[in-house]
Formats: sequence, structure tokens, C-alpha cells
Amino acid sequence: MAGSLLLEPPATDDTVVTRLEGGGRPLSVTWNDGCVRLHAGAPDGQVLEEACDLAAPDEGATTTLLDPGDDTQTLAGIAPPLTARATVPAASTLSGAVTTSIEGAELFAMPVREPPFELTLRDVTGDVVATVDVPG
Repeated sequence: MAGSLLLEPPATDDTVVTRLEGGGRPLSVTWNDGCVRLHAGAPDGQVLEEACDLAAPDEGATTTLLDPGDDTQTLAGIAPPLTARATVPAASTLSGAVTTSIEGAELFAMPVREPPFELTLRDVTGDVVATVDVPG
């Protein structure tokens, strides 16, 4: 028997996946209609980079590197349901990412340094859901 049930309505407007302020250049990543968009500053700021046609994976994660061309990159992706956190090795990022639920999947985005590296997806108990190689 389930201890809880999470129902997520379909996303109809931009869903904010992550928003970072301070400590450098502010940025936001949004999701809408199968596209992730990297914005300068707030979620309604200028779109610096986008990737479309991302689909929820059967296992692992679907990832993309958003690179606005100024020596910064953001790893964004779609993880299986019940994934709560996405992390990469400390040498590859300044932080991990908490996921944002959408219907049938979880979204994540975080600034990263130069790949290659391994992405680890964990559930709320800290157990590994999947690991994914992110190529350079």
C-alpha cells in the first residue's frame, strides 16, 4: 500500500526548474513544451540557450548541456519519477540539484564545470536511482 500519492498536473506554462542568484551570474532554467531554456537572471529574462525534444527516459536520465558561450555551462535533464536529487562529483560543479516534479518525470538543472563526469540520481532516502555518464 502506498504511503503517499503525488499527482502533478501537466505543465501548461513555464515551469521553473532552478533559479540561482548571487555568487556570480544569476540564471534561471525553465521547462515548457519539451524544451529547457537557460535565462539570464529571472525566469522571464533573456533566453541564452535552449534544448528541445527532450523526453522522459525509461531509465537513467536524459541530459543536455546548455552553453551560452561565456565559459559557463548548465546541465539540465529529465530523471525518472521519485528522483529527489541529482549530483555530480565536487570537482565538476559548485552544487547539486533538487528535482522539480512534472507529470511522469523529474526535472533538474545545475551549473557545471567541463564534462566528462558521472551524474548520480538519488531518491529521498539517498538511495541511488541511476548513474549516467555525461560525455565531454
